[in-house]
Amino acid sequence: MPRRIDTDLLFPDLNGPMVSTAFKRLCNGIGIKDFHWHDLRHCTGSYLAMNGCNLRTIQELLGHADVRMTVRYSHLSPEHLQNAVNTLDSIVKKEGSERLGQEAK
Repeated sequence: MPRRIDTDLLFPDLNGPMVSTAFKRLCNGIGIKDFHWHDLRHCTGSYLAMNGCNLRTIQELLGHADVRMTVRYSHLSPEHLQNAVNTLDSIVKKEGSERLGQEAK
């Protein structure tokens, strides 16, 4: 679609139901079940959080008045949580090794 300079809207000639219908058809056409337009907000919050973006920034981008709502939208995957645990384990092991080395001196 050509870019329109007279509006800030992404799809200025489409209304909400038109976009929702097109999105539903697209999902059905490629075999995605039980996924809705609004779920993209959750994906956005989650991907930003898991890639180091701070909650205040995510809050601003999603337009939430309260950061508690942003927390509800920023899901962390099991893999992301496991990576955090692995990172902590590495830090603890390294710190422990360094302390044992210092005590031996």
